[in-house]
Formats: sequence, C-alpha cells, structure tokens
Amino acid sequence: MAKYSISDRYMYAQFVYECLFAASQSGQTCFDPLLYHYPSLPHSYSDIEHTFIINDAIKVSPVLQSLVNETEEYQVIRVFFPYGKWVDLDSAEIVNITKA
Repeated sequence: MAKYSISDRYMYAQFVYECLFAASQSGQTCFDPLLYHYPSLPHSYSDIEHTFIINDAIKVSPVLQSLVNETEEYQVIRVFFPYGKWVDLDSAEIVNITKA
C-alpha cells in the first residue's frame, strides 16, 4: 500500500508544483472548494473541508477514516460529484454523472 501511495504522489507531483509556481506568480489558487467552481449546486456547500479541486482539473476526496469497522465489514464512502464526465485516475475509466 505504501508503494502505491508513493507512486500516486510522484505521478501528480509535477502537475501540482506547476500550479503552485503559477499561483506564486499570478496570485491564483491551486486548491479550491467545490463551491468555487459549482456555486449553483447546493451539494457544493456541504462538507467543504473534505473535498476539493486541484488546478481546475483533479477532484480530491480523501478518505479520512478506516474503511473496515469492528465487525470487519467494509464501509461505503459517499462523495458528491457534480454533473458531467469524470475520469477515474486509477482505471482511466470515464464516469458519466447524470444526477445527484
């Protein structure tokens, strides 16, 4: 699991560093809550501290709790995605979100 995590970190490091450099030159932001990009969607205003968008391109919703409870059953993590086409960065599968 650690090897996978390190691989993910290096895969997107250049993307994030380029955004941070551009932000330092222009005053733009790199890490924005969903409500900055989707102000008309009510779900964008809920749980804003647990989901964000990096450089207008990558939506991040980190899992901040264990996925296995005391009975060894896996839990489901629910995350809001706005309407549109999204790409799963693990499988490169296109996910089409048609309703909330």
